[in-house]
Amino acid sequence: MILRRFVLLDLCGADKEIEPMQKPRASTTARKSSATNPRVIKNSKTSGYAKQIVFNAPDERVFTAITSLKGLRGWWTSLVSGKATAGGDVRCEFEGLDEYIIMHVEAAKRPATVRWTCVVHTGLPEWNGTTLWFGLVQATSKTCKLNFQHIGLTPELECFNDCKLGWDHFLASLVSYVEQGKGAPFGA
Repeated sequence: MILRRFVLLDLCGADKEIEPMQKPRASTTARKSSATNPRVIKNSKTSGYAKQIVFNAPDERVFTAITSLKGLRGWWTSLVSGKATAGGDVRCEFEGLDEYIIMHVEAAKRPATVRWTCVVHTGLPEWNGTTLWFGLVQATSKTCKLNFQHIGLTPELECFNDCKLGWDHFLASLVSYVEQGKGAPFGA
């Protein structure tokens, strides 16, 4: 296994070295470890959790990983069903946990935008009505940037720290899946 270190640019512009992704624990209780996100460029707390990530892959490949059941199984959770295209609903389950999430796909405009609304999260009702937005921008023929926001997932919510750790892990998993063909979805 190849371990990589990534550089985090904080809001003040200072470079910090961070560890490669770590798997989140199955529990949703508070965690004291500091999981990190690969190649994070920016973090905005104004409307919720937000990250911008650079991929060494074209935007089409990232878009497909977000808008196909096979892709979602490769980086988020292996238990996914439904329709991951505009107008569809995606149901995500998590092996060993008695909970599920249903996301309604509001938009999936190739290759630049994907927007989901959380219809129900049985384990974290704070997610209900929140929006996940994936915005892709092709940087070069071989790289793109993902602007990700979980709008409504704010630091004021009790679940914020656990969810931040989860998104840090799963976005790093998305990078690994897109760039190397193998992510670290829940239960893997």
